[in-house]
Amino acid sequence: MGPLSQDTLEKCGKCGEVVREHIIRALGRAFHPTCFTCVSCARCIGDENFALDSQNEVYCLDDFYRKFAPVCSICENPIIPRDGKDAFKIECMGRNFHENCYRCEVSRAVI
Repeated sequence: MGPLSQDTLEKCGKCGEVVREHIIRALGRAFHPTCFTCVSCARCIGDENFALDSQNEVYCLDDFYRKFAPVCSICENPIIPRDGKDAFKIECMGRNFHENCYRCEVSRAVI
């Protein structure tokens, strides 16, 4: 077998150039590591976890959570996974709460 021709090599899903070295496979396409970047901060994502918005734009997890995560009505911090564990969100009366921040508000009306 002879050397591979450029026609048999995969092309990058972002820049369209042939990917000759390390390849990132994501979204059913191939990318150069330097082309697979976060749309918000332009950081190379490489083999890290990433997230997509509703337009299939790629985000690093930090920027995705910063932009899209609900904010706790008590502590005003985003409700995001920590240490690889899911964050539980409580929704009540149109507001969002961390599980540990939520306290039931009881009416103090005199009957």
